[in-house]
Amino acid sequence: MSVYIFSQARFDSTRLPGKVLKAINGRSLLDYHIERVAQVKQAHQHVIVTSIEKNDDCIVTHLSDKDVIVRRGSKHNVLERFVQAAQALALTESDYIVRLTGDCPLVDPTLIDALIQFHLESGTDYSNIDVNTIPRGFDAEIFNFKGLLQVFNDAKEAYQQEHVTPYFYQHPTLFQCASLSFSPPRSAHLRLCVDELEDFQLVERVITHFGNDIDFVSANEIIDFLNMTPAVASINACVGQKKLGE
Repeated sequence: MSVYIFSQARFDSTRLPGKVLKAINGRSLLDYHIERVAQVKQAHQHVIVTSIEKNDDCIVTHLSDKDVIVRRGSKHNVLERFVQAAQALALTESDYIVRLTGDCPLVDPTLIDALIQFHLESGTDYSNIDVNTIPRGFDAEIFNFKGLLQVFNDAKEAYQQEHVTPYFYQHPTLFQCASLSFSPPRSAHLRLCVDELEDFQLVERVITHFGNDIDFVSANEIIDFLNMTPAVASINACVGQKKLGE
């Protein structure tokens, strides 16, 4: 049994085009993401799953000297993209996949390790970090390849295929699901993922504040900084999270 981290990324975001390669202090958002994921202790390999579209060639080129595996697939059917990547890497049905998105540059490796351990101990089919108890941008999901194959065979709605995992938690009679929650909640109103320009501006302020230490600061340290600097925390307060299917 091995744990693989699959980070989905593509260049042509509708709200903030090219966001994953937008640079802060000479490094792209995807670079920060990769460096922090590399610190996850229980992960076997990190895989960037992008699309076969020509405008994603720049992502492949950018990653050519990075210590990650790159796999490509359908632009819109990301579920199929994940399955094909797993098959190309010869995952077994008992291997686990942690799903991340490349527009979350400040993922916390300690939290990802905690999620992996939580999932292994709970014995569930699907687990996630509860974004009702921690800021979006530190979230992650985990499931095994067997479950992903079942979802791939059964999920027919376009939004289920685009967002990979909804079929898991929409069918609790088929899959045991659990969430790693934090009590008390850790400033879940904050937002560290990058969908809009305001999100990028906030992340830029966070990265600039921590400087060379940014690869190693924890989610709690980032949350504390934002709570102490409300002018920074409010930069993206106007940004709402899109609902499934939007």
